[in-house]
Amino acid sequence: MSKGRVSFMGGASALAIGVAITFALFKQYPLRAQLMDWSGKTIPEPHREWSNRLLSLLPSPPVGESLQTPDGKKRVMVFMNGEHTEGVDVLLDPENDAVEILDTLLTPKLGCKRVVEMPDRNPDEPCKVYNGMAQRVTKVAEVTDGESLYLVPPDRLFVWPTVKVGRRVVVPHVKGKRGAAMEVETLSLSPRLYMLHNFVNEEESNQIIKEALEMSDDDFKLKRSSTGTKEKSIAQTRTSENAFITASETAIGLKKRIFALLGMKYVDTWADGLQVLRYNVSKGYIDHYDYLDESSGQDHSFDSGHLGTNRFATVVLYLNDVEAGGETVFTLGDIPDGPEIDVDEAIEQLRNSEEAAVLAAAGVEKGSWEERLTALCRTRLAVKPKQGSAILFYNQVPDGKRDRASRHGACPVLAGQKWAANLWVWNGPRYGYTELDDHGRTVERKGLEGGLFKILLTAKNIDVPGAALYYENQFWKEWEPGHDLRINSFTGHKWNARVGDTVIKSWALSERRQEQTILLSRDNLDAPLPKSTRKAKVDENDPLEVNRRWHAERLKQMQA
Repeated sequence: MSKGRVSFMGGASALAIGVAITFALFKQYPLRAQLMDWSGKTIPEPHREWSNRLLSLLPSPPVGESLQTPDGKKRVMVFMNGEHTEGVDVLLDPENDAVEILDTLLTPKLGCKRVVEMPDRNPDEPCKVYNGMAQRVTKVAEVTDGESLYLVPPDRLFVWPTVKVGRRVVVPHVKGKRGAAMEVETLSLSPRLYMLHNFVNEEESNQIIKEALEMSDDDFKLKRSSTGTKEKSIAQTRTSENAFITASETAIGLKKRIFALLGMKYVDTWADGLQVLRYNVSKGYIDHYDYLDESSGQDHSFDSGHLGTNRFATVVLYLNDVEAGGETVFTLGDIPDGPEIDVDEAIEQLRNSEEAAVLAAAGVEKGSWEERLTALCRTRLAVKPKQGSAILFYNQVPDGKRDRASRHGACPVLAGQKWAANLWVWNGPRYGYTELDDHGRTVERKGLEGGLFKILLTAKNIDVPGAALYYENQFWKEWEPGHDLRINSFTGHKWNARVGDTVIKSWALSERRQEQTILLSRDNLDAPLPKSTRKAKVDENDPLEVNRRWHAERLKQMQA
């Protein structure tokens, strides 16, 4: 027998086996439109190649038509929130719409339930059903034959499925200012990272930059960034400048667009202000988590995996093209199909490359965090800024716990200038707007009904030396006696006065009055002053002491 016949017969046998396997698989995984747009998420290895070969021989349905079953029912694949494996194939009957909603119909298919059971909640409360574009669906009539659906626990938020790197989904219901539909492209499975194409147009980008540059209020205008929520000193690991735009038409429009993309109803207290960032040459931000690792208090729990709230997702908007550098790097994420290189090797490669001279010219020193981060930017998962695009990544996994893979940084700019803006969206009301209910849940503080109300706040320090004013736990400004501060604030904002590390007075703004005043006096403190700031002896005739007594008396009258 010739080699050619051996090859032919071997190929014929393999083809026959492959066809048999494929049809057996189709019996287990019914044929549907999703298989025609193959994503590799239904049929396991090693049978995918044969399935794909056979599918390539099948005729495609007419444009605009789906592969519906003959009786008019719809076949869908149902997955848990954010997942794309271990789904179940379900046949939906449109007649069910008259009997029950999709939530109650599909919840038992995967045993979906609340992540945290609560005594005041129905343990059989159904999960919420979403399609693959972050849209809530409750009826079979709203479902397309062959699509994937996702079950989201009642106490959790929708998380975009990743499926596979390079997958792009058009999101027609989320439109930019000029009506252009955007696309979501999966860049990484872990961390869950997506490129948002056509998310912000040039007009909006320029407007945000203009507003940041023209901001005259010293409390919000561009200034050197601080880090964390505890330290008032300027951190040396963040060398950008930032400004917060809270209430402009453009900023609110972008925030609403981001909420729609996430499948969330827009609630202003569920997000921070839009933070605008400017990075000049050599400037960047060391790798970090956006998820806040703070201790919980009497009015807030940061444990989002249980009953608290924390930063759920981050969207970074790229407002201009950057000549060199300025990528957003995910230091625990690998370059797809790229070799694994440790940090020391990456730094050595960088020092021996042509970029070494560029780094030196940009003022990046050997052994600095900027050099380390630049090396990681070349050997880890990194996204280059492009005007008009944005990235989305989750700080939490679908069950609400911190995503350890979400650690990221801003690579130093090596040439040109970088403008970006980011929004942190929370999984509930954010810190400063909350209280704990009787069951320990973090909920929106009473008195915030009707949305936020803008307040022109005057802060007066009567007689407390060494004080500093904090917005929530973030340093705002030094606050010495006799120095009044004028601040644009809102209902729900929480301000603290500190001396050193001691919080001596707190104010929560709840009244809907345009002009309000907060007074800091030794007579109205919530906690004792540190010993180093107490006066050993008071001179009753001292002008400052006379002024203090007058304001203290006035304060008592106001509180009476």
